[in-house]
Amino acid sequence: MTLAQEVEVMLARQLGATVLERGRRYLHEDRVVSLQDSDRLTMAEVAGSGRRPYQVLVGLAEDGSLLHQGCSCPLAGGCPHVAAVALLSAQRQLGQWRHELDALLDERVQHPRLGLQFDPGKGTGAQRRITLTPVQRGRLGNWVRTGIDWADLRHRHQPVAAHPAAPTLNSLRQLLVDTGWYDHAPVVLNGDPVAWRLLGEIAATEVELVWCRQGHVELVEEPLLLGVDLRAEADGGLSLQPGLSTSHGEQVVGADMIGEPPVAVWSTQGERARLHRIERSTDPVTAGLARRGRPLRIPAAEREAFRAKYLPRIRRSNLVGSLDASVPLPADPEPALQLTLTYLGGHRIGLVWGHRYRSAELDLTVGLALDPDDPLARDHDAEAALLRRLQRPDLRLPRTDDGHLAATAELEGLAAADFVTDQLPLLAEAGVEVVVIGDLPEYRRSTDAPVVEVGVGDLGRTDWFSLQVEVRVAGREVPIGLVMQAVGSIQKLVLPDGLVVDTAGEQFDELRSLMLQARRLADPETGELRIGVEQLGLYEQLVALGVVGRQAAAWRRRVERLVQDSPQPPPDPPAGLRASLRPYQKQGYGWLTALMDAGLGGLLADDMGLGKTVQALAAVQQRREAGEQRPVLVVAPTSVVGNWAAEAARFTPDLRVRTIESTLRRQGESLPDLVAVNDLVVTTYSLLRLDSAEYAGIEWSVVLLDEAQTVKNHRSKGYQAVRRLRADSVIAISGTPMENQLMELWALLSICAPGLFDDPEQFAADYQRPIERDHDDQRLAQLRGRIRPFLLRRTKESVAADLPPRIEQVVRVELAPAHQRAYRTRLSRERQRVLGLLDDPQGNRMQIFAALTRLRQLALGPQLIDDGLAGVPSAKIDTLLGRVRELAAEGHRALVFSQFTRFLAQVAERLSAEGIAHAYLDGATKNRAAVIEAFREGEAPVFLISLKAGGVGLNLTEADYCFLLDPWWNPATEEQAIDRTHRIGQQRPVMVYRLISAGTIEERVLALQQSKRDLFTQVIGGRSGSANRLDPDELRSLFTG
Repeated sequence: MTLAQEVEVMLARQLGATVLERGRRYLHEDRVVSLQDSDRLTMAEVAGSGRRPYQVLVGLAEDGSLLHQGCSCPLAGGCPHVAAVALLSAQRQLGQWRHELDALLDERVQHPRLGLQFDPGKGTGAQRRITLTPVQRGRLGNWVRTGIDWADLRHRHQPVAAHPAAPTLNSLRQLLVDTGWYDHAPVVLNGDPVAWRLLGEIAATEVELVWCRQGHVELVEEPLLLGVDLRAEADGGLSLQPGLSTSHGEQVVGADMIGEPPVAVWSTQGERARLHRIERSTDPVTAGLARRGRPLRIPAAEREAFRAKYLPRIRRSNLVGSLDASVPLPADPEPALQLTLTYLGGHRIGLVWGHRYRSAELDLTVGLALDPDDPLARDHDAEAALLRRLQRPDLRLPRTDDGHLAATAELEGLAAADFVTDQLPLLAEAGVEVVVIGDLPEYRRSTDAPVVEVGVGDLGRTDWFSLQVEVRVAGREVPIGLVMQAVGSIQKLVLPDGLVVDTAGEQFDELRSLMLQARRLADPETGELRIGVEQLGLYEQLVALGVVGRQAAAWRRRVERLVQDSPQPPPDPPAGLRASLRPYQKQGYGWLTALMDAGLGGLLADDMGLGKTVQALAAVQQRREAGEQRPVLVVAPTSVVGNWAAEAARFTPDLRVRTIESTLRRQGESLPDLVAVNDLVVTTYSLLRLDSAEYAGIEWSVVLLDEAQTVKNHRSKGYQAVRRLRADSVIAISGTPMENQLMELWALLSICAPGLFDDPEQFAADYQRPIERDHDDQRLAQLRGRIRPFLLRRTKESVAADLPPRIEQVVRVELAPAHQRAYRTRLSRERQRVLGLLDDPQGNRMQIFAALTRLRQLALGPQLIDDGLAGVPSAKIDTLLGRVRELAAEGHRALVFSQFTRFLAQVAERLSAEGIAHAYLDGATKNRAAVIEAFREGEAPVFLISLKAGGVGLNLTEADYCFLLDPWWNPATEEQAIDRTHRIGQQRPVMVYRLISAGTIEERVLALQQSKRDLFTQVIGGRSGSANRLDPDELRSLFTG
């Protein structure tokens, strides 16, 4: 058995023969798309069935066995992907020894003795060139050119081409000669650093560097620097010529420079030669002096002009020295940016910018603009660098139209004070020299925080109070009118005594925004600011900015219990309540009674399943025991009317309850007679709309709107019917008070807190557009503060610590091949049609959603849209039944939800065929209460429920499994369904399975859900969300991915 076969046997034992065979097939199919080895670890990417390859990590031992393995596929290891990478890694490791051994054997090959000959030529300086020629040892031991040339180094049949240095020599020749391999042009050394590096590599091999006299050539590693040598002449003039120095600054005298421009220094001693590389200089002065061949002379009369205007320019780009030390070279003056600030009187300042050059021999300031008559050589690069240091976002300096720093400027008033207090310290940090001329006023910025005092006065009315707001800074009153004017770019105030007050802070911004809202409440006749109890949120936000001033006693009495963090404990539950309230339910009960006692309404938005009904009933019972005789009206969806009657009978049996299940005309009973003998009347939204006038004619004590999101559309007839009801308090109850946009929240608040936001257009301008479109966090915080006294929401995670966990899992179901083909065919057809309809999404809305519905149904089962595909099985039903059989055998019970009743009916048929007992509920179910009670009291392990019929109002804690057969982009609907079992009273963990058909629109709907939760979480809090409305981009994504 070969070593490779032994490795495969070992891998088969570790991974299994089937997995190994699939891995071998993956390898042959070139599915291993990338591979990287590192210290016996191999990282690779292997193509799978999806669009993204799997990430694989494999580590092999010396004998080829697996030490480490991992894969990003669902199996996480022990998979064909690991097998494919392990096989490839083993092949590579088993072949490595051959490469290493070949290299060792190659070292034993005897190569000819090879040399590289340097010929410096004849003549002097620029006339000379260093020519390179390959040589070999002759029979007499000397170096000869006979029998070898540059072409031999690249011909494989020549022995010298096998020399280890041949590739490097070929690279050197190709770098230095650009006329091709078959030209006999000489190879001439130049100043290219790469060529010198290759020479160093060649010298480190067996190749000897020699010169014409057979002597050795030494390459000096450290290069010499070419610069300018400045010398004093006897007549007082100066001379300039090329000069060399080491990197340590030591001058090199008498060097023989070769080439033009100079590339090397050649020196000999006996039979040895030394070769120094000259660092290449690109400056034209140095190159020109070297090319000139003789010194450049400066007459004595021009010496100072040369030192002032030319020498600094030469020194900026050249190494300048004086080899004989005859010319002293002091440091050149460097420019400094200077600002001259002149006080012109009347809070006006003048600004003049310039560059100052200063040294032992010079102190001169020039303007920003270049002038050919400047008496010195200006360092333009240094000046530009200084100006670039002023290009900081915190420096607000006067500039020209093209963005350059204004050479001169004049500032006045607040701009002058702002420049002195803000900009001068920053300019000093930036290294600017500031010269002040005149007596500059002592502008100072207040460091004291503003103190906002908010008070409420008594206007002698029960509905309105006067609002008093005063701002003080450093003990000085700041007129509120000036604060309101300080907006936009002018957010500083200069008080009469010169104190600069910065109103750009968050506190002032918040105050201005709140005062704009408060001014809308001003008395239309007197203009006096006023506030009502409905504006408690606005008052609390103002108070949060400062301190509380004088408060009218009547105001304190009305609001003290409405503050959610009030230190006052909630009142005791009423005597007639037959329930033990949890702590958070006591808080909710206290909040509701405080609202009702104040004649106000609110929005109870607790998470579904936290007992909102019992909290509301407790508040109703308390009012009844306090002597309230007027009836309470409950308006609810038809599906939960019976639940209200049952809950009232259970928790508040002393209340007389009457449910209305048909129109008053059909019932044959007048509403006044009916309510006269009952404490609690329960009706539906539909019946309220149909008999709106009769319900509006009754003076109710309290109106409770259950599932209040039903009237979220303020243009609907149901909303109008609710608005016409007369009651001291309207309490909206909804776990999802906002199912699509902020205007839905406004609709509910306009019902239960009608004085909070009067005008929907103003609410849209103040909050909806800034929050939804502009993502304005400040407006979001303001809105939350305004609605805070009238909205109470607690999530299950925050208050029900004893609630068992909810475990969610997405189960992706692979469709059968025939099902996949049918889906892809339909998708292609619908995509072409819908993308054209999206040019007018509003006008074509019905057609677009019809196409979406067809695709969603097809993802469930092909027979839902095409009877001709009745024989194609539904993989989703097969998956569901497999899991249901298991959980039923273990004694668990499950709720199964779908939006499509035809699909639920198909599931019911399969359950019956399998002999699995089940209950069924949809909108057509007549004996709804009996069906629900039968499941709760019976033993059927499965309850099939349509989302519309059973998504709300049910308490089904008998089940501990929940299946969602088809996703919808409104996550609130799914949350409501899940909360039928995951709610107070549940004792077991709840398992939630979302069945998603792979490769279908369902996957895109699932991805869309999360983004649709964000707005709800930001405004209301908690984990519900909404997505009933899709914009054109979202619709397009559902069809195109």
